[in-house]
Amino acid sequence: MEIRFHRRLYPKQAVQEAAAVFEDSAAIAVSRDGDYWTARIEPAGSETDPEELSGEFENYVLGLTISKRGTP
Repeated sequence: MEIRFHRRLYPKQAVQEAAAVFEDSAAIAVSRDGDYWTARIEPAGSETDPEELSGEFENYVLGLTISKRGTP
């Protein structure tokens, strides 16, 4: 499964940190594709629902992005 994060909205550091947190649940490769960071996700086990895992990963990246921007 591949998830794309627009570079103007999501810092690379947030995507990479999330990938590190999820390393026990999935193999995640982060790369640049034009204006996007892409995360290729391969669940570690067959019992893991790929859709649920990708949703959790997206939420985690969003949370990191918000926390890195701080409060105005």
